[in-house]
Amino acid sequence: AMLSGNHYRRLPALAINTTVAPLSDEHGRQILSLIQRMGWSGPSDHLLLAGWIVLSNVGGALRKRPGLQITSGFGSGKSDIADSLIWPLQAGLGMSCSGSSEAGVRQSIRDDVLPVLIDESEQADGNRREQQLRLVRLAYDGKPMVKGTPGGEALEFTLRVSIALVGINAPIANPADLSRIAVIGRHQMPGPKWQQIAAERAQLVTNETGQALIRRTISNLPTLLGNIATMGQVLAGLTAGLGGGRVGDTYGALLAGCHLLTSTAVLDGDTALAWLDSVGWDPAAPAADEVDRSPTAEARQCLDHLLAHELPWRDPDASSATTGRITVAELLTDALARPHEEAPKALGGRGLKVDPERGLLVANSGATIEKVFTGSKWGKGAHRARLLELEGAAPTAGPQRFPVLGMTRCVALPWALLEVEPGLLKAAATMTRRRDERTAA
Repeated sequence: AMLSGNHYRRLPALAINTTVAPLSDEHGRQILSLIQRMGWSGPSDHLLLAGWIVLSNVGGALRKRPGLQITSGFGSGKSDIADSLIWPLQAGLGMSCSGSSEAGVRQSIRDDVLPVLIDESEQADGNRREQQLRLVRLAYDGKPMVKGTPGGEALEFTLRVSIALVGINAPIANPADLSRIAVIGRHQMPGPKWQQIAAERAQLVTNETGQALIRRTISNLPTLLGNIATMGQVLAGLTAGLGGGRVGDTYGALLAGCHLLTSTAVLDGDTALAWLDSVGWDPAAPAADEVDRSPTAEARQCLDHLLAHELPWRDPDASSATTGRITVAELLTDALARPHEEAPKALGGRGLKVDPERGLLVANSGATIEKVFTGSKWGKGAHRARLLELEGAAPTAGPQRFPVLGMTRCVALPWALLEVEPGLLKAAATMTRRRDERTAA
């Protein structure tokens, strides 16, 4: 037997069928079309996501491993994207980490080159968020890193994995990170349209589809690597004023990955340009994909942070006495739908009040509302100015009485901003009016 100069750890075999037939061009085109219709903020977001998924399955073979940042508002389906699109197309081999530290992610990865998705990657986490971005930087170049250990021994490790970060409030301010990470955004879609897409996706995207995609990618790996180099050179020329070389490396790799989803053709400069034109790629797209820092976007991020905030909760109608957690968004629906006082009290303990006619009332300041925004850039009362930038938001005429909190000044957020069902609001308004009449009598 031939002896190797390397040592390999003996690990369980991956749960994948290595004899599966490669994914066809037509199936790949159908998947790309499906991704495009799933509701994205930018015109090229679907190309970047598809490309990252293809590359993520062969991260260890790449010279550079672009990162991906998926940002979205509360309730816009980011978890569904991971569970029903990304994981199946990775044949279930990807690793998921939620809000993990750098050490936690590294220990999960060990020597593997399997793709990694880090959920709940939020700016409010401060140092942990920076650690996660640092991991993307290390994985991008794949250079060895030396860390000290409590025993005084130096430990060298190398990351050669594709990493995606997912979060609601997850801006990327560092230009060096922006040149390594493609930023894409999700937005909420109407229920019936989303249900139709979800049904189509269930047929097109399965674990078996992912195995076929991996077979296709590995079988055409020399073509992919060559196309990455070609696409990188083409994009470096197109984006000379927007970052040039590294932007070419990052977006060239992602777009070459997307191209492989639909075609196994070898690209040259002319055919690469023709393909970019056919998919509507804008040479300025990398700059346009940066996080929107307009006042409206900032205000929406602030509202999303509020709606995603979790607080302790025990359902008064549940048979068990165990205490769980619930988001503000979920509790709002509960407070509107049921007459018991537990939901209004829980919201009042966070400086919030449900008013069926005026909207969600948010206290301007105080210890209760500070529990929601502590650690974020909207702490110490800064949330008030941001929320007032939302369409229809306005300060109330005077102080309002809140459960638990008492009288306080506040901002009213109209229900249209929160996409609450009109029928639920009408029923809640009727219920509140009858309760007030009984109290007055």
